[in-house]
Amino acid sequence: MPTEIRHIFFQPAEISAAVQALRERSGRKLPPGHVIDCSVEGGENGHDIRLTLSVQPDEVDSQPVQVAIAEGEIAASLILLCRNLKIPVPMMASKTIEVVGGRLGLICTKHPVDYEDVAF
Repeated sequence: MPTEIRHIFFQPAEISAAVQALRERSGRKLPPGHVIDCSVEGGENGHDIRLTLSVQPDEVDSQPVQVAIAEGEIAASLILLCRNLKIPVPMMASKTIEVVGGRLGLICTKHPVDYEDVAF
């Protein structure tokens, strides 16, 4: 039985915009200021993925604030971004995030159905 696997990779600016959009939607905004860096670490060889956004406060002479984003929030942010950009994401697929070659991706795996239950 066939299995569909879709890999969607994102640029750092897209990832930070996706996290900001999800946080604004859920009422948990990032600290005031603007994102100056989005770094992704881990994810290879079974290690947890760590996403850190560096937010530069608007106040003069302020140090950037580091905001750690959990894996679940990263995945939810990327799914929301795909919806907003009209990138198809199979509803019945399992969704995971992975780092491949230093790039963060959303991996959608649509598992086979039991074709004995499907009428053609």
